[in-house]
Amino acid sequence: MIRSMFLSSGARAIGLPVTAVAAALTTFLIVDERGAAAYGYVMLLGLLFQLIPFADLGMGAAVTTAVAVQNRSEVDRSHAADVVRAAFWMLVCSSVVLVVAALTLTAFDAWGGALQIPGSLTSQAPFALVTAFVPFAISLPLGIGQRILLGQGKNHYVNLIAVLGPVAALATTWLLLRADLASMYLAMATPLGVMVVAAICFVTALRTSGLDVREILSPRRIRRDVIAQVWRSAGPMLVIMITVPVALQSDRIILAHVGTGRDVASYSVAAQFYTPTFSLISTAAVALWPIFAQETSHALRQWKRAVAALAVVGGMAAFCYGVLIRPVADLLTNAKAPVDLSLAVAFAVLILVMALHQPSAMFLTTADGLRFQAICSALMVVVNIPLSLYLAHQMGSAGPVWGSIISTAAFQLIPAAIRAARVARNREIEMAARA
Repeated sequence: MIRSMFLSSGARAIGLPVTAVAAALTTFLIVDERGAAAYGYVMLLGLLFQLIPFADLGMGAAVTTAVAVQNRSEVDRSHAADVVRAAFWMLVCSSVVLVVAALTLTAFDAWGGALQIPGSLTSQAPFALVTAFVPFAISLPLGIGQRILLGQGKNHYVNLIAVLGPVAALATTWLLLRADLASMYLAMATPLGVMVVAAICFVTALRTSGLDVREILSPRRIRRDVIAQVWRSAGPMLVIMITVPVALQSDRIILAHVGTGRDVASYSVAAQFYTPTFSLISTAAVALWPIFAQETSHALRQWKRAVAALAVVGGMAAFCYGVLIRPVADLLTNAKAPVDLSLAVAFAVLILVMALHQPSAMFLTTADGLRFQAICSALMVVVNIPLSLYLAHQMGSAGPVWGSIISTAAFQLIPAAIRAARVARNREIEMAARA
């Protein structure tokens, strides 16, 4: 368990410098040749797909769990193939919808106005939205490969391959600039990088898992009962994928309404460093999914060890963040957007709370477990937003963070921990009875 977590987060840490350098060079090329304004609009369009993180419909949850247990028996192996096939073709349908939406907006010349992009830029690149969305749409069904690798306990493969995404985006940007294409067509570079990563992961997953590509690509073998089983996990996962970002990403909007410009700036700087810090923890935690999905006579002990391990890691990360964020923020912003001590402490506590929650979140990945998590996430959102509004009035930039801490602890961390401990204990009892 510790080895899997170390490999996953280690691969992520190794890739971060490469990713940062590639992103910086991409920024330099566009700004140097097309200007800062053009760069802003290129990134707006190129990262538009991040506004729809639920485009995979939560299908990955069912795939990961099915693949994790496929070696228990021939029946489980056959079921895993059925689940992968059904998820793949449902995501093909999702891709088609995205492409049709992009074509419709292009046909009516509406996407530029919707995004408030100057007409001078959109007129030079009328099909920029299509060229940006098609690679992302293709990556959706291919993204099943990443979930297969995770189910096999090979999430470090995913993190290492992911480094190629920003590198591919950099290469694409350079080629498009050399071809002297209109600026907005540069927006296809980032989605193309996402597609390259998804394609390589897909091929790698099929080779390492032993799944037959002909079976996966045969839509005629999809069974209705399997589709229903997939949606039992995908539906709740879709709710989680929508509610959690809404709760945690609404803080800037809240501060923009009730705070000052300084509050928004300080929060943005602190949040910018919270994201990569927590990503290392979440990357390590996701490696627990296939381990917990397998039936074991030591489920409770495994869960407790995971909680202890991530408590230590989360505590260390929280301490380092709290100590370093203020001088780093002053250095990078020339003290124009300082991070107050209260805001630094709030984000440090949030890191620890989120780290403590990860083992339970990775343990409750059956259909019933995901349904429970979806209910908790929905309740968390309902409480988080009004609480964050109130605390923003009282505490300034730290208020929404404390709103997230309180709502996450009350409606996710504690309920999920109680549920996970009970499920783990029952699983041990069942395994002992079978023996």
